[in-house]
Amino acid sequence: MATADGVQFWLDSAGRVPMLTPAEELHLGGMVRAWMDWEPTADEAPPAVRRRGLRARDRMVSANLRLVAHVTRVMRPGLGISITDADHLDLLQAGAIGLMRGVEKFDPARGYKLSTYAYWWIRQGLSRHVDSSSRTIRLPCTHGPKLARLGRVGAQLTAELGRQPTRVEVAEALGMRLVDLELVLRVGLPCWSLDQTHGDSDHPNSLSDQLAAPAPAEQGWEVDELQERMADLDPIEQRLIVGRWGLEGPPRNYVQLASQEAISIAEVKLILEQALRKLRKETPPPAPTLEPWRPVDCCQLSLTLSTPTPPAAP
Repeated sequence: MATADGVQFWLDSAGRVPMLTPAEELHLGGMVRAWMDWEPTADEAPPAVRRRGLRARDRMVSANLRLVAHVTRVMRPGLGISITDADHLDLLQAGAIGLMRGVEKFDPARGYKLSTYAYWWIRQGLSRHVDSSSRTIRLPCTHGPKLARLGRVGAQLTAELGRQPTRVEVAEALGMRLVDLELVLRVGLPCWSLDQTHGDSDHPNSLSDQLAAPAPAEQGWEVDELQERMADLDPIEQRLIVGRWGLEGPPRNYVQLASQEAISIAEVKLILEQALRKLRKETPPPAPTLEPWRPVDCCQLSLTLSTPTPPAAP
């Protein structure tokens, strides 16, 4: 079945379902509400309540598919995209999903009609579908309405001024700052495929062919200096430096380097420390010396013992 025939079949099927009377809407809405009130609780709804709620929801959705077709037809000019028959069928399905969500949230005790309440759920379903499927990179939900409003205001200013409006004029018409308008314009830029062809049909060129290859980066003097200093190191020091910092492959830890050189981890750390000192051209610290302790100011200590005094004669 062609896509256009699919859209017409969808519309014909929606038109054959009779609309609900106010009494039927209240009765079916009450059964749906009784089923949905059971869902947030820990206990599952009884099978009879769930079965009646599902049937009532399907009946209310089927009877209001005309509203989905109406909202889709009204919103199509303001969506800001070119809609084919396939896109139209997808929009109808997205609006039906929004209608289903609105029926589940509908509370007939509040006193308003289902069509009034479900209208905004259908609009939300259509807007989210356009935001998520109209671009290669999905935009935040807050930027979709801004881009649509920007397109409408830009077309209106072009018709009034007879020329393309400036960004300052568009920002004043939208009531936003120029910085915010620049952000919206950057977000709304289209995406181009690298395989998209350009030029005439005889000599098509893809965008990837037209992009200039990046020039090789010039080797700085720092790299030359490092290579010269690395040449002055011992072979084991060179291997440990290369392996530790991944100069010729993935970096390795101390355990892997110790296993590679068949030495201990402490020796690996010591050799790396010495190698880094050579690369930085630092002088090694002086070796510790043990000097004998010599007191500078030595004072002679003398202990004077007092002579005992003889006892007095009686």
